[in-house]
Amino acid sequence: MASQDAAVALRRWWRLDGDLEALPSERDQNFLVRDDAGRPAFVLKIANLEERHEFLDCQDRAMAVLSAAGIPVQPIRPTVQGLEIAGLGDPGPPWARVFGWLPGRTLATV
Repeated sequence: MASQDAAVALRRWWRLDGDLEALPSERDQNFLVRDDAGRPAFVLKIANLEERHEFLDCQDRAMAVLSAAGIPVQPIRPTVQGLEIAGLGDPGPPWARVFGWLPGRTLATV
């Protein structure tokens, strides 16, 4: 997905705007979303077309457990409709999620 299309999806589903920068990934397509001041604010994560909604939901639930235990994880930002996972294919894949920014290195660069 081109960054312009990602920006449209971000506006439509999350009502968020910002400058998008592609992030490295081994299987998904990820974009860093910078706020008006240029600071990292969110990550738009567009899942690989082969990913099932249930698998992504399982990841989200695992992060919720880690967060409840005090382990820092990227907080999920629900869509304006309250969904944690949006179907950009309206309503199906590709599945997308938005997370708060967590400073660090991307797994693809480790």
